[in-house]
Amino acid sequence: MSTRTADNHDAVRALSGRLFGGARYRVEVGAAIADRKLLANIAELADELGLGRQTVAQELRRLEDAGLLQRTKQQERKVFLSGVPSQYWSLCCELRAEAAALLSNVKPY
Repeated sequence: MSTRTADNHDAVRALSGRLFGGARYRVEVGAAIADRKLLANIAELADELGLGRQTVAQELRRLEDAGLLQRTKQQERKVFLSGVPSQYWSLCCELRAEAAALLSNVKPY
């Protein structure tokens, strides 16, 4: 992962934590699901985002409990969840972009 990508992840995670009471990965996971046409798999998201599978599983469980994700299919040992149409997914993408824009406006010391 490049330094710039890591910085973007850090900015998104900081913003998410402030907005969602410590849920540092909620925006990042939501935006990644939106990027995937609302289809989620724990292992694939964890690899893509550089997060642990337990961390991603916890976020997906919270989104499922909120009614934003539904289990749709299982292939061998992989479970897939589909996002329910909601403005939440667009909000996550917008917040991710805003965090990246804020980071690019920060002047180095």
